[in-house]
Amino acid sequence: WVQIFNQLRQLGTKFSAGSAIKCERKDIDRYGREVARCFVGDLDLSAAMVRAGLAVAYRRFSLEYVPDEKVAKTHKVGVWKGTFTLPWDWRSRQKGR
Repeated sequence: WVQIFNQLRQLGTKFSAGSAIKCERKDIDRYGREVARCFVGDLDLSAAMVRAGLAVAYRRFSLEYVPDEKVAKTHKVGVWKGTFTLPWDWRSRQKGR
């Protein structure tokens, strides 16, 4: 996971160097947290993270990033280089303990 976090930091630096990050609130979740889309210029940072294999598309709320995830899986980048448990599967298993 350390490698994934380092790649994420590099991605953020690459896209945000000298540019402002702008976030647009989309919603408030059931815990009162802001749900936002963040951009550097026209670049959607969530899409960039999913495409780089540093995040996964959360299909429960949106299918928007599924094409980006397919690119990451096809090219075996980030978490898709090996095997891992999807976050919602991991959480589901933890409830059953």
